[in-house]
Amino acid sequence: MFYSTGKKHSDILKALQSPPTSQSQSSSSALYTGRVSKTMCVFWLTCEKDTLKSRLEQRIDDMVNQGLVGELRWLHRKFKEASRKMEFTKGVCQSIGLKEFAPLLELMDKEDCGSAITEEEFNRTLEMCLAQVKINTRRYAKKQILWITNHFIPQLRSYAAPGFIPVYSLDTTGVHFVAHSFKYYANTRCYM
Repeated sequence: MFYSTGKKHSDILKALQSPPTSQSQSSSSALYTGRVSKTMCVFWLTCEKDTLKSRLEQRIDDMVNQGLVGELRWLHRKFKEASRKMEFTKGVCQSIGLKEFAPLLELMDKEDCGSAITEEEFNRTLEMCLAQVKINTRRYAKKQILWITNHFIPQLRSYAAPGFIPVYSLDTTGVHFVAHSFKYYANTRCYM
């Protein structure tokens, strides 16, 4: 964000949390001060719950097929080379898709130390880890939807006062519908 705006993300968040002053309005862009342009609008891409679940799971499966396990092994070894333990409660190690693989990483440690692990044991542990990643990813998606509904849109409305920033919810359940929706809204000017 800094490279595109010249402002630190934390400064932008602070500006959004305090009501805009006439000085901040004149020195900042409309996007961050709450000033409303007649052409501003928000597109919120949504889909049915089953479709979202399927897409999230497919995304995780695709990551595995594209080498996720190898990347995890590489990252784990880098931590070990630096004599650091992966603490799954701090920093990047707490992100979804890493901490859930702790049992698999422990199994890989055993293998690195010379213990034999069976392919069945490896696959069972991998499946258990993947199931947990999928559950946590769905939970996170649900939290994002709730945050958008309960915080982002109301906050957007309060910053836009007395103007109005329209929020268009575009259902992406049927992918063929998405292109048509974007074309329609892109060619329509958004006014109060």
